[in-house]
Amino acid sequence: MRLVSSSVLTEVIVGVLFVLGLAISTCVAQGNISCSTFDGSDCESCTDYADDECYWCESENTCQRWKWTGGHLLPTGTDCKSYDWYYKQCTVNGVGNAVIISISLFVLLMVIIFITICCCCYCSRRRSRRLHLNELKHEKERSAIRERATERRAERKSRNDEIRQKYGLDKLEDKD
Repeated sequence: MRLVSSSVLTEVIVGVLFVLGLAISTCVAQGNISCSTFDGSDCESCTDYADDECYWCESENTCQRWKWTGGHLLPTGTDCKSYDWYYKQCTVNGVGNAVIISISLFVLLMVIIFITICCCCYCSRRRSRRLHLNELKHEKERSAIRERATERRAERKSRNDEIRQKYGLDKLEDKD
């Protein structure tokens, strides 16, 4: 059994991807034509069955292609005489959808900001509490070290006093 070389395999993969690319571009090109076929019908047929680039203009009773030119995100008054156009559904007009989406995005942004602030405050409070507990722990350790140092100092003093008494040095200090 003979193995296929990697260069042949690469050529096959590139060929398959090329054919898929052609098929996808052909489907997209065919989809761009479909908006005008729904002129004179109703909103549901235009928004339900046409591709995602079509919208229904109620005042002109036409299914039009969405134009992303001129810096306009929404269809202008020249595209559809009134602003009574529908995109992907026929219950709320496009301007209403734009307002609803804008308000929803604003509310979502405010919720995200609020959650971020709450998380930051919680973490800050938690960090300061942890620092306070660590400070208390270190203060207890420092006081224990001070107590031991005081006890050792007292023991040294008592030993030194005993040695002075033993050798009679405490009397010499009293005379000075």
